Amino acid sequence: MSPSALAWKPARDRRVRRTGSPTVDTQCYLEGVLERCSLDAIILAQIGGPDGGRRLVGSAGRPDASCTSAELERAAGALERGDDDAGLDGVDLFAHTFASAGRSYVLATAGKRIDRVRTVIADVSRILG
Repeated sequence: MSPSALAWKPARDRRVRRTGSPTVDTQCYLEGVLERCSLDAIILAQIGGPDGGRRLVGSAGRPDASCTSAELERAAGALERGDDDAGLDGVDLFAHTFASAGRSYVLATAGKRIDRVRTVIADVSRILG
């Protein structure tokens, strides 16, 4: 079992900061996932909106990482299309698309994979309602 998997004990999986705003709560949650999984960056974006583009829901990144959350956001479009060249050489990028409440989202990470991506997707879906 990897060390980051140990961080997903049920007692630690609960949000400790609540603001009442789904967007801010999502941001806080993503910051927690970034720390628990030792990621370089993480973003959550809604895809396929009325204009056909992406809308950033939340992001977090380490200032000293090989990829910032802004760079990951720009690369998310290529990741969504399945393009192997996302424009960030030497950085491991991972993307997961999912649907929640009739909307489509992309959850992208840089540096590492999220150990329990289904749990993160379920938590984010619950927060966004």
